Amino acid sequence: MALITTIATAVAGWGWLAPAAVVVLAVAVAVVRAVLAPTVDAATVPPDALAGKTVVITGGGRGIGRAAVLDFARLGAERIVLAVRSPAAPYVTATLDAAAAAAVAAGHHPPHMAALRLDLASLDSVRAFPAALAAEMRTREPAIHVLVNNAGAMGLGPDLVMPHDPAACGEPGCTLTGVDLTLATNHMGHFALTHALLPALERAAAASPPSDPARIVNVTSVTHNMVSAWPADYIAGHNVAATNSMFRYAASKLANVVYTHALATRLDSSCITVNACHPGNVITDVTANYFGPFIRVVTPIATSLAWILYALGLNWSIRPLAKGSEALVYLVAAPHLRFVSGAYFNISRLTEASRLSYDAAAAEDLWRVSEHITCAKYPVHM
Repeated sequence: MALITTIATAVAGWGWLAPAAVVVLAVAVAVVRAVLAPTVDAATVPPDALAGKTVVITGGGRGIGRAAVLDFARLGAERIVLAVRSPAAPYVTATLDAAAAAAVAAGHHPPHMAALRLDLASLDSVRAFPAALAAEMRTREPAIHVLVNNAGAMGLGPDLVMPHDPAACGEPGCTLTGVDLTLATNHMGHFALTHALLPALERAAAASPPSDPARIVNVTSVTHNMVSAWPADYIAGHNVAATNSMFRYAASKLANVVYTHALATRLDSSCITVNACHPGNVITDVTANYFGPFIRVVTPIATSLAWILYALGLNWSIRPLAKGSEALVYLVAAPHLRFVSGAYFNISRLTEASRLSYDAAAAEDLWRVSEHITCAKYPVHM
């Protein structure tokens, strides 16, 4: 991984050639390391693993999220809520319809399905979501068994969003200004959303047997390994314009892992677990938008190669989109993982995340800034 990081850093200054170099490198690594492919054994997840459960997933309208929604339906989920920016979009409607059909094909009743608006870069939108969820579930105290923080953004500009209001948070001396759109979408919004939904997760855990805790899954990326030093300035919204989009993405994914470790510590005495996973390298709208025309040309070839590698069990690096949700499903539904918390998975392999992700000072800095920006104050112990 250190070699990959070094090479990736070197090609970052190649301008428009960088995306091509990164893709070539990814394919080369896939061929070399395919035999080490972590795979998900479907037998470890019972066909009714989510029976009677409510699942909330961010970004569930397309990409890996859409594949996960279909899998949740196949596993008998009672209710699935998609938290998306455009709930009335045709692709969201198509996902809801496909999930209902998937449930029936698997021998289950169609789940209660809903798409609710959520803009993770807007704190107003995040704070409004629990009320919208309660209205959808027709109860003042909704209970959710699974929260999947899946939505992500890549290749966005450095413009600051989510401006910090020290007065609103009772911090008149705070000098933070805000964070950029990538960090807001990939981390800060999920930090605030998870805080807002903790009561709903606690209610579900309290109503379930102690052997069946509520679960939180944070979708991250192996690119978090590319960050060699804790990006304190970037996390605090300073000098963002001096960074490139790949760095911003990798740093936000590192924040996902650091947050997972820190939240697991706070949830240690609760009946809620939290884990992070890298779903594998899957070509989605996020990556296509980042790499632009080049990736759109090679996508059909890469997709065909991905299916061939997957069929042979050689799927360490490139995975077909339809199989990109396997890691999420594994962490959400595998019975033997019910008490695992604070862990990082590369697809289905429990593995060590980057050294930085375990740094106590980094965790303290991220938590402090996240609470300042979002005004979401977690209990010290839960």
